Amino acid sequence: MAQIPRTGGTTQIPSSPHSHESNGLAEHQNRTLKDTARTLLRQANIPSSFRTKAIKAACEIRNRLPQSVLNGMSPHEAFFIECDGGIRGTRETVRTVGATCLSNVGTRMRKRENRRMRDE
Repeated sequence: MAQIPRTGGTTQIPSSPHSHESNGLAEHQNRTLKDTARTLLRQANIPSSFRTKAIKAACEIRNRLPQSVLNGMSPHEAFFIECDGGIRGTRETVRTVGATCLSNVGTRMRKRENRRMRDE
């Protein structure tokens, strides 16, 4: 398992167990994601049971924001340009958290529902 990161150019730096203080960058990232998720939930008036989805949305938002370390590129752009020379997923794929959505009911189900409504 230790050889997989090395082949990709990742350097492993071990830290002492049970000491989250020595991993400040990751702790800061986790705190930022949790704060963003909490803000998204409160702004959209969504219950806290959707916290994991809000954290995922916060991570996706964060990955699409430009970073000074990457010379103004987002991590998403940098990853896909490096992998296949293209950018997948644009800002058009991002939706508002808590937005009203409609489901598409197939014609087969639609006919069944209409029959039930006429019978009543």
